[in-house]
Amino acid sequence: MGLKENVIVGQPIPAGTGLKAFLESEISVFELPTFPTEESQSEESAAS
Repeated sequence: MGLKENVIVGQPIPAGTGLKAFLESEISVFELPTFPTEESQSEESAAS
């Protein structure tokens, strides 16, 4: 039986199953773009 069948039947699943796949994966971190808001635009116009 596979993982899906074991879950449906209620069989215990060994801890750490699939851990190797996660250890070998790469995680990318990036910054989200920031967009000007009405508040930041009013602060810029007040400063000049």
